Parts: sequence; C-alpha cells; structure tokens
Amino acid sequence: MTRSMLKMKKMPNTFWGEAVRTAAYILNRCPTKKLNQIPEEIWLGCKQSAKHLRVFGSLCYMHIPDAKRRKLGDKSEPMILVGYHETGAYRLYHPLNHSIVISRDVKICENEAWDWTKKEKSSSHTIPTIIEDDDQVEQVQLDTEVQPEVHVEENQVTRTSVRQRFASTRLAGHEVIPDNVVNEEGEFVHFALLADAEPINYEAALNEDVWKNAMIEELNSINRNNTWKLIELPASKKPIDVKWVFKLKLKPNGEVAKYKARLVARGFMQKAGMDYFEVYAPVARLETVRLIVAIACGRNWPMHHLDVKSAFLNGPLDEEVYVTQPPGFKIKGKEDMVYRLHKALYGLKQAPRAWNKRIDSFLVKQEFVKCKSEYGVYVKKGSEGNQLLICLYVDDLIVTGSDMNEIEAFKSQMMSEFEMSDLGKLTYFLGMEFTEVAEGLVMHQKKYASDILKRFNMMSCNPSSSPAETNVKLVMNEDEEPVNPTLFKQIVGSLRYLCNSRPDIAYAVGIISRFMSEPRVSHLLAAKRVMRYIKGTLQYGILFPKCLNENTIELTAYSDADWCGDRQDRKSTSGNQL
Repeated sequence: MTRSMLKMKKMPNTFWGEAVRTAAYILNRCPTKKLNQIPEEIWLGCKQSAKHLRVFGSLCYMHIPDAKRRKLGDKSEPMILVGYHETGAYRLYHPLNHSIVISRDVKICENEAWDWTKKEKSSSHTIPTIIEDDDQVEQVQLDTEVQPEVHVEENQVTRTSVRQRFASTRLAGHEVIPDNVVNEEGEFVHFALLADAEPINYEAALNEDVWKNAMIEELNSINRNNTWKLIELPASKKPIDVKWVFKLKLKPNGEVAKYKARLVARGFMQKAGMDYFEVYAPVARLETVRLIVAIACGRNWPMHHLDVKSAFLNGPLDEEVYVTQPPGFKIKGKEDMVYRLHKALYGLKQAPRAWNKRIDSFLVKQEFVKCKSEYGVYVKKGSEGNQLLICLYVDDLIVTGSDMNEIEAFKSQMMSEFEMSDLGKLTYFLGMEFTEVAEGLVMHQKKYASDILKRFNMMSCNPSSSPAETNVKLVMNEDEEPVNPTLFKQIVGSLRYLCNSRPDIAYAVGIISRFMSEPRVSHLLAAKRVMRYIKGTLQYGILFPKCLNENTIELTAYSDADWCGDRQDRKSTSGNQL
C-alpha cells in the first residue's frame, strides 16, 4: 500500500515514513474480515467518518491569513498532502522550505500533483511565516531532509558583484571600520600576524627554515611508520593527489608552540566502493569531556594529557590506495612513480576509522572496556580496586585514575606502541583551558573568547550586564533590513563553541541560532549583545570543585521551560543542567 501511494503521485522515497503513517491511519478506518467492523470504532466506541480522507500526495493550497499577508501577496501557497493530524486537520508538506505544516484551511486538488522533476526555487526566496496566534497551524522540521555535500576546487575564482552598496541607515550610529583602515591597536596585531603567518603554498614554505624543517619532520614520521612504498602505478589504477597544509599552533597565552606541516591526501578524489567503504569513527562528545573532568575532580584524581603524533599514519588500510609524491619532495629520476599506501594518510575518507580501529584494538588488548553509551570512553579496573579512565578524542587522550603509578604505567605502554607527546597535567584540551584553584579546577576559554572579540571588532565595546535583553522576543520580520548571512553565521558558530565552558550564554546563543538562514538587523544586534556580555565576563568558566569524600559524588539536575515562548509557532523552550 505504501509503495502504491508513493508511485501514484511520483513522490520521492524520502516520504516513506509519511506514507506508512497515512496507510496505517486509513487501514484503521477500514472494516476487517475477521472483526467485520472498523478497528477505530471498536477502539473509541463511536462512529468514525471517512469524508475527510483524500488522495495521498495530492496538490493543495493552504490559506494565508490576512495578518500574515501583504497587500499584494498571495492568498494561498501550494502544499502537498502527506497525512492527517489527530485534531482533524491535514498534515501538509511545504515543497519550498522542506517543512511540515498542519492546517484545516486547505483546498485539495486530488487530480493534481507536484512536479518533483523540476528544479526547486532558491532557498533565499522569502517564505511566508506561520501564523502566531492560529491554533490550527504549526510548523515542524522534516527529519528526512538531507543537505547535499559540495566540494569546491581550490583554484575556483569567486565572482564579485560590482554593484555599489550603501550603508544601512539603521546602523548609522555604529562604528564601521573599512577593510583598508586599521586602528592603532590593529596595526600591531597586523604586523604580529605577518611575522608568523602560515605560508599559502609549499613554495613559500620551502623558503623558510622553520616550515621546511616541519615538512621534513612530517615526511620522516611517515617513513618511520612504514606508511607507504614507492612503486610503479598499475595500469588500471589512478593515484590520489596530495598537498601540504600548514598550521601555526599557539599556546594559551598566544605564543607559538609549534610549526606544523601536514601532508594530506585530497580525499574528494576517492570513489566510494573502490577507494573506501566505511568511514565512521566515534569521538568523545564535549559533554563527556566535562563529565570525565567532573568525575576526576570529585574523586581528587590526577588528570594527564597525551597526544599521539601523526595518529592517522598508524591506521592500516584494507583498500588498495595510491598517492602522488609530495610536492617539493619528488625523487629525482622517479618523478612518475607513486606511493602505495599501507597505512592511512591524513585526508583519506577512511583515515579516521582506520586510526580508531587501531587505537581501539590496542586499548582492548590492555584490558580496557569500552563504554557502551559513549565509544570515546574506556575504563580499566586495576589491582586493589584501582580504576583507570580514558577519554579519547581522535589523537588526544585524557588519562585519569585513582592510582598515579598505573597512570604512569599506561603512559609507558602508549609510548612503546605509538609516537607520543606527554603533555603532563591537563591544562589545555580542544581549545579549552584548565586552571587549578584552591576550590578545584576551572575550565574556561578566555583566550578563545578574546579571539572572538578581536575577530569581530568588539574589543572596544561597552560590556553588557546580561547576554540578552529581558522580555524581548526575537522574530523574523520580513520588513526589517537583512544583514550579511555569512558574517552572522561566523559569529553564531564561534559563540556556540564558546558555550562549552559558558552555559550562561547558551540560551541567548540558542535563540539567535534560529535566524542564521535570513538574519536581520535585530538578530545581529542581539549577537553583538552576547559579545558585549562576554567582554565583561572573560574570566568566567565552569568550576569543578574538589570533593572531600572520594566515595561520594552527588549528581544534581536542574530543569526549566517557558510556556509557548516562541511567538511564531507558540512552541515552548526547555533546558536542563546537570
């Protein structure tokens, strides 16, 4: 029945869930031979009507109320019937913004269908918003929507518009800094960046000793791991190109920690089913990292940080993969030869999975047990009831436990198996800083927060006492002037990562995240208010207190929610904190 419903209107298979749901709805209202009755009537004990049933996938038109329609706007918009709501309304699919709408005010054309073969309109077109005070209409995101993966070539030239642009009158009171003008403080920052800038290509890197040595160190690491072998390219194979990527690693105080050169494969050239099969590799969530730190502090356990050098080079490959010789380091007289990879190389799609399988097998061999609910956590019970806990995030490991001798023994085992960096006590992990205080351990992102303010020219702003204005609800106002969506997404993305150590801004950041597709001036001002609040609270973080009794760890949970706080769809917003 489901297949027939989809085929009749030529609907994509992504609607199978809606079709199954509708099929069950219809079958429950049809008489059965066994009972000779309608199941729905037996269940509810009353007569059921079938007058509202319509053909699945039919084209229909939903009425737009006057309150949400401009003078010359359309009175209805096209929808697709995909089911029935428990209130008696219809479930409608919006083909332009990929959402489910529930409404009674619908005209259904059962003999018409949506043309699924035509190209959909651009997502930048304005879509009428849902009525705020209409109880018959609500909007939810369709869980089957899939965003296509897009690859952009390096040498592709982006076309720039030559139209003259004018400054917004709404932002006339705000300071605007042109790209070619830098203030006194910015000049020092500019020259400081030039002093230790990352090279844009391998030719520039070869002219600087620090970067050339970093490239040689990378190649030596590859050779020590027996990652590849130079051979003639088989006739039926095509090699994958490699390129150099340069990264300047900094300490929490901004000083240069390391000049890092990484040789990576251009993985987008790989073909699924030929060059790779499985690619998934689990990592610990940031919530898990905080939980591990909380457990260690609660039991007064020491925490140490390990880093595996060139981790992906340790993962053996099951597939037959060939890569070209590194630019700038081709062997004379053998320029046409290629490398056959025995182990993974950075950039390969299966490289993270190969490394994870390698480290997982080693830890299991050392009698560690993987956590069933979090695959990035491993636990080992040692002698005399001692415990050893590991949090794995790609090639970074947090090691903690009840006995320092067992931690040191584990370090020795890791260093005998892999090329490691023992970073000592945990002070810096995934951009988060850890500072010991008398009360316990503070996790903060002071440097990262400062970098956000510098990046978006907010270092000289006036601090705010709260991350958001009270009793102010952000909405999508089509009449309001739009702002640069790329800039807005960069701000929101930076703030979202800062939430890892700043739960006090999580709600405000969550609100502005709802408007990333079409941000307006009010949304940008709300994002700036969050940054103004950060300016006055740079030292804020999460304190993990020490526990006097190691055998007792109290878990406290907080939860709260508003009531129909969203003015567009009247949905409630809830939150919890552990």
